Amino acid sequence: HQREKSTLEQNSKFCKKKSGNYCGSFLNLTTKKKFKMIIIFKIAIIVTIFSTNAIACRNAQLTKTGVTEQEKYEILETHNRLRQSVAMGQVRGQPGAENMMEMKWDTELASKAQQWASECTFEHDPSRYLNRFTMGQNLAIMWSTEPLGADEGDFPSRIQNWFNEVNAYNWGASWSPKTGHYSQLVWGETNLVGCGYSEYYDGYKYNKLWVCNYGPGGNVVGVDPYSTGSPACQNFGLSTSSRYPGLCTKTPTIQTFTYNIPQQTYNPPQQS
Repeated sequence: HQREKSTLEQNSKFCKKKSGNYCGSFLNLTTKKKFKMIIIFKIAIIVTIFSTNAIACRNAQLTKTGVTEQEKYEILETHNRLRQSVAMGQVRGQPGAENMMEMKWDTELASKAQQWASECTFEHDPSRYLNRFTMGQNLAIMWSTEPLGADEGDFPSRIQNWFNEVNAYNWGASWSPKTGHYSQLVWGETNLVGCGYSEYYDGYKYNKLWVCNYGPGGNVVGVDPYSTGSPACQNFGLSTSSRYPGLCTKTPTIQTFTYNIPQQTYNPPQQS
């Protein structure tokens, strides 16, 4: 008896048609009845790169969309916990950070992320330009030929996988597509994040798609991700985060107004 094997083509630079209206990077695929794909990641950078191996499934059937309040908390907690570990010099091979910002939830970024996730398209949103800044974007997808369980894949594990690219990351301003998720995740000046999620069936596969948008976007070519050293928020006009001591927050602006109130004299009425 010969065991059936699954083969993945490693070179994902080209897109070829397969049955079931499928176009993607995993081409030479044979499978048993149930085969679960590994997670694939893509990274967006400030210089717009249009991928040539996108999985296009815009005509898919959406089965679930949206991010819960609990997931929002988990997204922020995971991002900030990992950022803090880098800022405090706790990640081997990576310098500490003087100006690593605490990430906060942003409704506009989340709305854009959810809108894109609901397109059922595993490629980067070409419209990542807001009035405030250019967005960064991290994507992840998981798919199977049978329905995926609710416990298969979540935001913390996707974010952790993006972060794990640190194992291949060499500090400096040289951007690499192999580590772009990591460098965006720890980009010092990025302080806003908003994410979206969708589940859909494209006639061949059951998919889960995660989208996170970042602002201001990182991965600027020729620029270091952050200023190296021990956390020194005050040197950048920032305050130390009360929840994550290694991270910084923007110092609230306090305005003082002075009013000149004319003095009034009270003359009580005289009794006759």
